[in-house]
Amino acid sequence: MSHLRANAETGRRIARGDQTRHMVPIQQRDLPAYEIDEAWLAKYGRHPWQVGQVLWLREPVLLIGISPGGQCTLRYASDGRQALGQWPKRLERRPIVGNRLSNGCIREFARFECEILAVGAQRFKDITEEEAQREGVDPGCYTRSPHGNPRYCYKTGLRDVLESIYGEPLPEWWWWCTFETRRI
Repeated sequence: MSHLRANAETGRRIARGDQTRHMVPIQQRDLPAYEIDEAWLAKYGRHPWQVGQVLWLREPVLLIGISPGGQCTLRYASDGRQALGQWPKRLERRPIVGNRLSNGCIREFARFECEILAVGAQRFKDITEEEAQREGVDPGCYTRSPHGNPRYCYKTGLRDVLESIYGEPLPEWWWWCTFETRRI
């Protein structure tokens, strides 16, 4: 994996420095027929990232103009900022003005890099409030007291976001990485 994929909201959180942790589910195809556990991870787990690896942030980009010479005017969905860039010669097909670039951004238009500081695997139920907060999510409402006052926590907010992406029920095991973001 050479990039971190982000929707507009995730891109905004990473750009602001609010998100310094990222998770992806461990896919069932990665697992043997038996249940995954710490021993399986130690023996067979293939983490998608390596400590020290530098990934570029693939955030949604809208093409708002392109000249015959390939000079592009772009708008980043995460913050609405515009930029100029040269359409790469390696890509034969030019995009259509007014459309988002497929799969978000291309490497040449990336604004941020993320250096991987730590990696691991963990059960969702073992995620701490601090780790959930580092995912950059807003706290979610998890219960109401007898007096009608809502209570909020980051782990519930993280669960809500992940369920909106991956559906219910959430996978039990997740790959995670922490990273430091820098502008390219």
